[in-house]
Amino acid sequence: MKTLLCIVILVLTGLVSVHAQSPEKTHDVSKKGRDRLFPDFAQDIARLEAAGKTNSVKPPQALATSPRAVRDLIFLKSSGARLSGAAPATALQVAPEQRQLPSALSSAETAKAVEEDNAAARAKIKIPNTDQGSENGQPAPKPKN
Repeated sequence: MKTLLCIVILVLTGLVSVHAQSPEKTHDVSKKGRDRLFPDFAQDIARLEAAGKTNSVKPPQALATSPRAVRDLIFLKSSGARLSGAAPATALQVAPEQRQLPSALSSAETAKAVEEDNAAARAKIKIPNTDQGSENGQPAPKPKN
């Protein structure tokens, strides 16, 4: 009985798959999947390409033809001078920092600063309470043997 039931199930499964793949069920198989899913794909691409051709404004990078123009385009800081092609920008005046650079300090000053930092770090260390089991400051109970 089980064998007969398995054969019937296999035959029905085969018939269902054949019916699902019948020629009247399948649509135009000569087309690509993209064309079947998106029927207006070709028109959309043509419309995008036409819009791209009409709005073809060249970026400033495309207008740099000489090495000098490329250098000015890369190293100019102000966008107004870059667009108008004005004189090259001057170097920015940076205010010096109040603290000296580490490379400008002498070795004696550096050693003194390191010692001060170490002393400050040692002063901050707090040694924890080592009593086991004492959370509220009472001594831990002695274990019973």
